[in-house]
Amino acid sequence: MSRRRRRRRRRRSVMAVDLTTGLSRRPGGATHGTAATEIAGRRRRRRRRRRRRRRRRRRRRRRRRRRRRRRRRRRRSRTRRRRTRRSRTMRRARRRTRRGRRRRAGD
Repeated sequence: MSRRRRRRRRRRSVMAVDLTTGLSRRPGGATHGTAATEIAGRRRRRRRRRRRRRRRRRRRRRRRRRRRRRRRRRRRSRTRRRRTRRSRTMRRARRRTRRGRRRRAGD
């Protein structure tokens, strides 16, 4: 039997929490969040590989998303609508830029 296998079996046989007192047997008193299950009589194996992976920090870029508010358009009946003829220059002046602002003179 290899040394690694023997060590694993010994660790599995020792519970992290003493079932009679409910206190931790690990040094420092750490139950690692498993006290409730181990008092109930379950044995937990600690995997070192998983702990090492958790320690690695990943930088996340937070992207702020703008929420657009939709404006509801009220539909008017066709019978009431009256069209006024506008000249071409007036129509051009009312044209908006892509961002929704009116064009300023000189742009």
